Parts: sequence; C-alpha cells; structure tokens
Amino acid sequence: MLSRILQLVACISIASVLGLLIALQLIFSAITNPKKFFSKEKRKIPLAISKPKYGKHGLVYTSKLAVHYVASGTPGKPLILFLHGFPEFWFSWRAQLKEFGNDYYAVAMDNRGYGDTTIPSLNYKDYAKDLLAQDVVEVIEALGYKSCTLVGHDWGGVIAWHTAISYPEKFDKLVILNGPHPRCFQEYLRSHLSQLKKSWYMLFFIVPYLPEIMLSCSDYQFINRAFFGKVGSLVNRENISMEDIEAYKYIFSRPGRLTAAVNYYRAKFLCVDKPQPDTKLTVPTLVIWGEEDKVLEKEMNQALSRYVENVTYRGVRASHWVQQDEPVEVNRLIRTFMQS
Repeated sequence: MLSRILQLVACISIASVLGLLIALQLIFSAITNPKKFFSKEKRKIPLAISKPKYGKHGLVYTSKLAVHYVASGTPGKPLILFLHGFPEFWFSWRAQLKEFGNDYYAVAMDNRGYGDTTIPSLNYKDYAKDLLAQDVVEVIEALGYKSCTLVGHDWGGVIAWHTAISYPEKFDKLVILNGPHPRCFQEYLRSHLSQLKKSWYMLFFIVPYLPEIMLSCSDYQFINRAFFGKVGSLVNRENISMEDIEAYKYIFSRPGRLTAAVNYYRAKFLCVDKPQPDTKLTVPTLVIWGEEDKVLEKEMNQALSRYVENVTYRGVRASHWVQQDEPVEVNRLIRTFMQS
C-alpha cells in the first residue's frame, strides 16, 4: 500500500511539472499565432469511413455499452476480433478486414468511448482496464461466440494482454502489435531512463483539461504529427493518405471523444486493477513489433518468455503504426500464425 501511494505521488508530481511547462508553451502559441491555435474545421463524415468495401457496420449491446464494429466475412466462421489503439478507431484495421474476411469472421470494434461506441461518462474511473477487459468478453458473447482470436495494437494491445490474462479460456490465440506486456513494460521502465523519457506524455495525460487543449489545438494537428512527425513517422508514408488523416480528425473532433481517449491514460495511473494471476499466460501468442517505433523500445520484449508460455516474436521494419505501415507483411505473419 505504501509503495502504491509513493508511486502515485511521484506520478502526480511529475505530471504537474509537465502540465506547467506545457501550459506555458500553449499560452505562448495562443498569443503569438491565435488564428492557427484556435482554428477548427467543420467536418462531415469522411468518405474513407463510409466506404462499404471494408465491411458491414453494426452494434452489439453489452451490460454497459452499445459497441460499434465493422465486420467482414460470414458469421459462424472463426472469429478474429481486432482492438485499436490511440489515437485510432476501427479504421486502423481496414487492411486486415479486407484480408481476413474470406476465411474468418473479422470484426474491428470501436473501444469504449471511441468512434461510435458509447461514452459511458467522462469520469476516468469508467476506463479502468478491468472494465475494458469486460467489454471485450461481452462483445465476444454478444456476437454469438464462446472464444476467438484476439488481435490488439497499442492500447488495444494493452487491453488484449489484460483480457487474455484475466480470461484465458476466451481466447484460442492472441496477437499483439506494438503493445507491451504489462509486467515487461513496468520492469523495463524502471531500469531504462530512455524509455521513461519517451513515456512522458503518459504522465502528462493525467493532468485535467490541458491534454485535450494540446491535442485539439491547430485543428487537431497532433494527428498529423502522430503519423508524419519525427516521433511517429511512418516508414511507408504512402500507406496513409490525407483522406485517412481526415477520418481520424473527424472522430476526435466529436464531443467527448478526446476526453474519453485520454481517460485511458488517467485510469492507468489512478485506478487500481484487480490482482492478476502470477502464472504464465498459456494462450498461444504472437507479438509483431514495428521495430522503427520511436516511442516503445523493442528491447522490452526480451523478457516475454518469463510471462508467456508459448510466445513468438516477429520484428517488422515499420513504425509504431505497424498494421497500417506494413499491412502486407503483418497480414502474412498473422495468417501464418493462425494456420499453425
């Protein structure tokens, strides 16, 4: 208990300092170029989202939410469920929906508070990992399945790890893309200052209001930076168009969506999850890692075998956005794993 309190105090202290520094930067930007800082375009639903070629849109109802999803394939075939990361929504799996719809029932859902899924509230407590895991299990059951292959990227990977560890009987196989195992990440963060520096934004997101202001200023310019900036920079830039960028901006410009997404980080540090078993995860697992990731260091995966009994690691020359950056290779790796 004492260590938890000290950890929380340290996180809040660092977040406060970061908040002060970024607040000063935001004030300076607003004063020096107010037109750019406060600019916001009015957006309609982009064509990129509404194209029927990616799959059929639908809703399933859990005990708490109406969960939006896009599905490709025939219900009854083996289910492969995709969980997206931040700042994304179901659309980040468009290349996988097209690839796997012939042989599987491929479903990409909008996570809690994202896209067209219900925003339960704007209280960070409603975004704790235990609740996110419960969402996944209830979606599987609402789709009429007892188990599935679960695929998660970034925050979707975090949710996938947590759900598979908590409910291993629900998953035939697990595929993780640039989403660190929770124990590996914690241990690596404590011993590697370089990763701690790259994770500064996670702590900053604890601060109320300021993250939303920073992320929405200059017409959601953070989306452009995420995919095309020095940190996010795609290896294959041609695989994400400006039309795709507009789709992401549309999603996060809708009321409450940005706060819901940031609340995942607030809950990560401020909520206490139920204790998880110390035993190794037995679900067969494939970890695909875009090794040009500038935010999450690939070396944290070296300890995976300590926590996962049957795990395969495959590095790809791609950025953090690996399934969009190198879709052909990612699809090949997933298909090979599914058929093994």
